[in-house]
Amino acid sequence: MPEPLGWDDLIRFHREIIFPDITRIVSRLDRIDIRFDDVFSHFDAVYNRLEGLSTEYQALRAAVERLEVRVERLEARVERLEARVGGLEERITAVQERLDQIALHSDLTNIEAQIVRLRERIARLESGDVDSQIADEETLRTEIDGLKNQVAVLRHRVEELERKLTS
Repeated sequence: MPEPLGWDDLIRFHREIIFPDITRIVSRLDRIDIRFDDVFSHFDAVYNRLEGLSTEYQALRAAVERLEVRVERLEARVERLEARVGGLEERITAVQERLDQIALHSDLTNIEAQIVRLRERIARLESGDVDSQIADEETLRTEIDGLKNQVAVLRHRVEELERKLTS
């Protein structure tokens, strides 16, 4: 039978076998603790960065919402302005047509006055001497040609106005 183990045997077993193993395990645990400390510090850095990004995200989100509200207001203003501009364009067109009519009326009044003067001159010529009739006839022909040209221009303008009114 084998001899029972003694106290000295146990101490020697502990010193030669168990203690070196425990020392090696503790040393490894110390190195693992150092690694965990590094990992924890990295996690802390990541969490801090995520917290900063989250704050920045919230600020950007609020800014985008404010911009969206502002854009909606601007779009409404633009629509109102476009409607007003359309109304102004219609009014300007009406004013321009009225001005054209006034100008046409003014030209017609001038022509009518010239026709009256010509008729008066014709009446004087018919009752006067031959020399003055010849001189007045040349002047009358010139004036009549001018009136014909003015009538042609007026007819053209009337046609343009009629086209504008029908379109």
